[in-house]
Amino acid sequence: MALPNMGSTFKKFELKSAADQLVYYMRYAQTRAVAKNILVRLEFSEDFSSYWLSGEELRKEDDVTIESTELIKISGRMGHVNSIPLGVKVKSDLSFVDFYPDGDIQKQVMNVCNDKLCYTVSTEDQRGYVRIYESNTTTHPI
Repeated sequence: MALPNMGSTFKKFELKSAADQLVYYMRYAQTRAVAKNILVRLEFSEDFSSYWLSGEELRKEDDVTIESTELIKISGRMGHVNSIPLGVKVKSDLSFVDFYPDGDIQKQVMNVCNDKLCYTVSTEDQRGYVRIYESNTTTHPI
């Protein structure tokens, strides 16, 4: 009896899951930026093998809220470093995406790819919206 090859199915699931997780963090970053009225940044490691969220820090001094221009890694569940799975690569012109307090997002296109398929994550199409769509490696090579 022959067993089906589940390797390609798993690779596609792993790729889609990685792209969806990235989009989830981007939407969270946008919500946090608006709710806290601060700049939030999605940052990638130099080799694009991991990413995390950082944001401006608000602190009070003498009952006055002071906004720090320094970005610090967000604490809590959404502040941990996320690893890109082996076999999945992220390609982008910039190593970060900024999310602004007015709901706007820095224009950016990222390709999340394995050896056969890519998902494009874009903030360029519509103001304040993160879009994900399937593409192929011949259109968006790694």
